Amino acid sequence: MHNSVRKQLLSAAFAALVSVTAITCSSGGTEPTTSAPEPPTPRVLLFVQPSGSAIEQGDSGVVAVRIVALEPGGVVEVNVTGAPSGVIISVTDNVTTGFETTALVRIKVAADAAVRTDTLRVRAIRNGILLITETVLLTVFADPLCPSNGAVCAQWARSAAASSQYTPGDWSASAATGVPNVNGCADDVRAWASVEANGVDWLELTYEKPVIPTEINVYENYGVSSIVKVEIVDLVGASHTVFVAEARRESCPRVLRIPVTFSSPVVGVRISLDQRVINDWNEIDAVYLIGRRP
Repeated sequence: MHNSVRKQLLSAAFAALVSVTAITCSSGGTEPTTSAPEPPTPRVLLFVQPSGSAIEQGDSGVVAVRIVALEPGGVVEVNVTGAPSGVIISVTDNVTTGFETTALVRIKVAADAAVRTDTLRVRAIRNGILLITETVLLTVFADPLCPSNGAVCAQWARSAAASSQYTPGDWSASAATGVPNVNGCADDVRAWASVEANGVDWLELTYEKPVIPTEINVYENYGVSSIVKVEIVDLVGASHTVFVAEARRESCPRVLRIPVTFSSPVVGVRISLDQRVINDWNEIDAVYLIGRRP
């Protein structure tokens, strides 16, 4: 048999075999298996407000979270990752109603947390599936007037209360908060004064930062001085006497400087006055608390 004829016969046999195999596979063979496609991730929108938060050492802040699902699917949980050392994150008020979920991310910064900027990742999770992530920039900063590194921390009162005040507006207890604003010796509505000129009264100032106190400065602008006692108030509200005197006329105006030795943090100063001796209003413009951050 010629070689050309043999080649033709072999080609025909191979073609027939391929045809039979194709028919067998299509009619009775096992088709290749493929994995089912992954279900699509549910569509949601995630909003955070604010998108950046600057929090002072020792302070705290809140970020509001709102999630809108574009299709039903159940409760959405919120969690946060990426908190640096010295920062505690908690999620509260996580509520899903219909297609909307809201939550509050509470951020507490320790007094000794590092001054830095970090990225927090707010995540929405439903049935164990991560739906969406949004970022929040967290910046931790130090108060230049009251640092946490052991340097001197000097602050004016942020709030005040008194046994009495001349009016809720003029000469009120709140007039003794903040920086001094009375010039010279003057009967001035921008300072605190009691209702009566000859009463026994007290004025208590509260400060933002707890400090180990080293000095108190009381700015008196009128009727100096009926101050008979000054106390510091610690973190549990207990008072500790640091100054005692008898009421008597002093030069006006005056800054009463009181050195303090005390080993625990304080957040308040309480001033007691006996105005019966001088028989005149002893007005107080401001009270400066100096110390070191614990």
